[in-house]
Amino acid sequence: MMRNLALVAVLISFCTLAVAQELPQYEVFGGWSYFRPEGGLNDMTPTHGWNASLNVNLNEWFSIVLDGGGNYTRFQDTGTLNVIAEGQEEEPNPDISQMEETRTSSGRAHTFTVGMRFTFREHEKVHPYYHALFGVRHSASDDYVSYMPGYYRLPFQDELDEDPTIEKVWVPEVYNYYYDVRDNFLMIFGGGLDVAVNEKWSVRAFQADYQVERDSGNFSPNIRISAGVVYNIGER
Repeated sequence: MMRNLALVAVLISFCTLAVAQELPQYEVFGGWSYFRPEGGLNDMTPTHGWNASLNVNLNEWFSIVLDGGGNYTRFQDTGTLNVIAEGQEEEPNPDISQMEETRTSSGRAHTFTVGMRFTFREHEKVHPYYHALFGVRHSASDDYVSYMPGYYRLPFQDELDEDPTIEKVWVPEVYNYYYDVRDNFLMIFGGGLDVAVNEKWSVRAFQADYQVERDSGNFSPNIRISAGVVYNIGER
């Protein structure tokens, strides 16, 4: 009788250990993301990019998450086009008129956040989760301002002092962009669904995040959707 009880205890302990070993120590995610600013970068222009995270499991339901991402866009921006009057291209100090012009500009945003995640692992294959993350978004955009074509100008006095034979000086063309760079506090609240393929790999079917960014004293809501693959490392 005692031998049977001992055998049952060993089997229970072994099964408990086997179940515990099914939980990975780390989960590394990488994939595509779609970011839509609802009050932030580039007038609500949707942007595509990447999302990656490291999930450190402390137990079967609670973990610490490091999350990062980058999103990029190109947009049409209106600036000033300077035009040299016809027939004056070779003359020094030509007449220059101005008109509006639209050119392609670019924007990019990178995020780094850390927080906590709660995962439901009751089902063997399907693992829904939700998380709360806090960190920073670094945003930058190259806004088109003006274009000045190349032209000749009259020499300055110091240039004439060096070379009295100078009649005109070439000024190269200039594209002028305004570089807007911001580092804003960011909060992310969201969740997703992982579907296990085997012990090492899972598919992140989706991750939907509601992001709140503090920009110039105001809070701007943003939406991010991600999907990709998860690789499990180690056992806990």
